[in-house]
Amino acid sequence: MNQCIDQGYEIDAEESEVDYNAYNDNGYHLSLYYDEDEESLYIELEEPIEMKEIQWPKSELGNLLPIPDSTIGYVNYEYSDSFSVYIGNTSKDEYAAYVTKCLDNGFNINYSKGDDYFYAENSDGWDLSVSYEGYNTMEINISAPDADK
Repeated sequence: MNQCIDQGYEIDAEESEVDYNAYNDNGYHLSLYYDEDEESLYIELEEPIEMKEIQWPKSELGNLLPIPDSTIGYVNYEYSDSFSVYIGNTSKDEYAAYVTKCLDNGFNINYSKGDDYFYAENSDGWDLSVSYEGYNTMEINISAPDADK
């Protein structure tokens, strides 16, 4: 792991006894995991998400959520009943402020919240998840109420 830090993988670093996750200055994400049972080390290196100027959805879904401060992102998908977007140029503090706006916007039912994740529903049953991914990036996912509920 020290060799990884020496190579610059120390941004938003998270470490436990068996794994290490961090980014470098170029946004590459390194994940190391040691499986003690198999005595094997697993290494994954992910390239940065290519982000550009995006337009916030003007659909019913987009109107349910506050518009993020940053317009730099990557739209993972957008359908009439769900969308997923990565928003860049977002610090952990800006992520936390966005979560507060979501709570104020009515996503305050059955919610679960931590330093880097937020899950909630609104009174109409829309599901929302917002997570801080690291490297000044947050992910936002919203989907329509489940008809089976």
